Amino acid sequence: MKNKESTPMLVLVLGLISLVTAALLGYVNEITEPKIAELKMAEQTAAFASFFPDADHFDEATLPDGSAASAGYFAYDASGAEMGRIVLIAPTGFGGPIEMAIGFDENSAVSGFKILSLSETSGVGTRVTEESFWGQFIGKSSFEDVDTLTGATISSTAVLKGVNDAAAVAPQLAAQS
Repeated sequence: MKNKESTPMLVLVLGLISLVTAALLGYVNEITEPKIAELKMAEQTAAFASFFPDADHFDEATLPDGSAASAGYFAYDASGAEMGRIVLIAPTGFGGPIEMAIGFDENSAVSGFKILSLSETSGVGTRVTEESFWGQFIGKSSFEDVDTLTGATISSTAVLKGVNDAAAVAPQLAAQS
């Protein structure tokens, strides 16, 4: 009989603990979210600057309808002349989305490549972050001769698909009005 009487109290205590925990997690998320977004933007800006070292500024572009990309940017020099375009895209690899920034010069050749985040298997799928793999894209506008990684075929094929999709989107970017 005593066991049945303590059940409501146990439910109440566990409910209260859950409520306090959820409130604390929400509070911590609210505090850290702006800083995380700021760090992500700083990482993107650093990647953009490495693609176009002489760029004065980067302006967000309007993506074409149905685009696989998540964002696009124009790189401009100090005189306001366009230097190239940047496409953010996240194809799905073995472990989930592989967020990438890819720069294209005025001839539509890849001028820069950076993986911003991924959840691939350490030591296998993460090999797509190595320059020996992504360096194959630099200076090219056609990617038929890019080799995928043995043992990381899904991840490297996803990156290749992302680069191809970004190459298709880059010429279609439009300036925002």
